[in-house]
Amino acid sequence: MRDATAWLSVEGGGSGRSSFCAESLCHGRNKAARRNGLEKEVKRVKMTVAYDGTNYKGWQVQPNGITIEEVLNRHLSSLLGEEIAVTGASRTDSGVHSLGNVAIFDTTTRMPADKISFALNPILPYVRVE
Repeated sequence: MRDATAWLSVEGGGSGRSSFCAESLCHGRNKAARRNGLEKEVKRVKMTVAYDGTNYKGWQVQPNGITIEEVLNRHLSSLLGEEIAVTGASRTDSGVHSLGNVAIFDTTTRMPADKISFALNPILPYVRVE
C-alpha cells in the first residue's frame, strides 16, 4: 500500500471513478419545516473504511494514542464545518488492519457526498481515499 497506512471508500452513487461515493439517507422530524427552509436537511453517509492499522491504536477513540475513528471525526468536522461523530459497525484493536469496516455519519452539509472524497484525500494523514 505504498506510503499510506489507511484508506477510505464510501459506497453508493457517484462518478464511478472515485471509490468514495455516497449513500445518503435523508431523515428528520419535521419535513414541513425542512421544505420551508426552517430546518436543515440531515444526510446520513455510509462509508466502507479500509486501513493498515500499524500506526493506529485501533478503531475506537481512546486516550493512549491516535485511532481511525479520531482521525475521521477530526478531519470530517474540519472539512464540513460541523461536529461529526463517526459510528463504526465494528472495531479493531491496536495495530490491526481492516479491509471493510462500515461506518456512518450524519451531516447537514450541502456538499454532495461523492465530492467529500476529493476534499478528504489531501487532508487525511497517511490515508488514501480510493
